[in-house]
Order: sequence, then structure tokens, then C-alpha cells
Amino acid sequence: MSLKLRKASLDDVPLVRGFEAKLVEHERSVVPSLIQERKLKYYNIPKLIKDRENAIVLIAEVDGKAVGCGLGQIKKNDACYKEPHYGYIGLMYVDELQRGKNLGASIVREL
Repeated sequence: MSLKLRKASLDDVPLVRGFEAKLVEHERSVVPSLIQERKLKYYNIPKLIKDRENAIVLIAEVDGKAVGCGLGQIKKNDACYKEPHYGYIGLMYVDELQRGKNLGASIVREL
């Protein structure tokens, strides 16, 4: 198995949207309060990909095939916290057939 992690480009937006849709599908099955009747988008993916200063969207490829993704972001903290910023990790997805191979851990380490 050959793993490659790369930064997403705007050409990857449909791919990342597909991964996001699979996350939403799973979360709907375990969080009944999520809206079921319409398409949900958690992230503004093009904006995140363009934000090279405060965000990174990674694509995980195994043997040349995209099988997952992850998002790392620096966000502004609320004024009640001592630290002005915090790190956020989200949009974590790994294809079901690739799970259990530490791909998610590799994505998080790279973020």
C-alpha cells in the first residue's frame, strides 16, 4: 500500500464534497436531530482550500486513488479565552475499505 497525502486544489472540490456527503449520511444515522429532508453542507470547501494561511485540506491517496480527506484550521477564539486562536480538525473521512490501516492517524499527523 502506497499512501500519499497532498493538499487539495480547487479541482478537488467535487471529490471533497463527495466525502463530506458520506460523513453527513453517517451522522444522520446516529444523530436523529439532523435535518433529513435536504442536502447538508458543513463546510465552505472552496473557501477553505483557498485559505492557505489558516486552513489546509488534505487528500489521502492509496495507490493513486483518493480514499479520504481531513481539514486542519486555525480559528479565532471567543474573547472569554486567554488564547486568541485554537486549532480545529474536521472533515475527517476514510473510505470504508481503507479503515483500520491508520490512514486517519496519518492525516491528523500531517495536519
